[in-house]
Amino acid sequence: MERYVISGQIGEGAQGLVLKARDVSKDQEVALKKILIKRTEDGLPDLKPANLLISAEGVLKIADFGLSRLMWQDNTKAYSHQVATRWYRAPELLYGARYYSSAIDMWSIGCIFGEMLNTSPLFPGETDIEQLAIVLKYLGSPTSESWPELTSLPDYNKISFPYHKSTTWESIIQDAQPEAIDLIRQILIYNSSRRLTAEQVL
Repeated sequence: MERYVISGQIGEGAQGLVLKARDVSKDQEVALKKILIKRTEDGLPDLKPANLLISAEGVLKIADFGLSRLMWQDNTKAYSHQVATRWYRAPELLYGARYYSSAIDMWSIGCIFGEMLNTSPLFPGETDIEQLAIVLKYLGSPTSESWPELTSLPDYNKISFPYHKSTTWESIIQDAQPEAIDLIRQILIYNSSRRLTAEQVL
């Protein structure tokens, strides 16, 4: 925040404060939104490389909180499934899930980490259907064991895909350390309740 001189508060909402400030590096008046994330369950469903800022000192900051929301632990509140940039969108969202958790953010983080290791996006679909087809091609066709909730998702019966055997992560992300592959393997899985949490990853 050394870059900005705060001159006042413009407004306050459920998610945080909007501050009036001067960007000293550009000598411009700006509005800054300071987001308060109170719980680890709160969601940031548009995690993608373009929304991650890294300073010269290596400090990571998350930008663009336009889709952030409070997540309810008991999953009783319906949300939009049209969240997250397609390449980083969890498969349950692609099947129209309206009830989900911060596990969708972990899927996005897994995609970002995989992209860093692979030097290109893992699942670059042009449409939601193509996106899902690419995920299925690599992870293999889901089963009732690997994804118990699949058949209850709103868009499950709208399209069918050919059967795919899973591809090994070692063949998708070549030259990665075994620990990195193991981490990806535990995040990019269909069953959202079994994905590693941010706390477990750290």
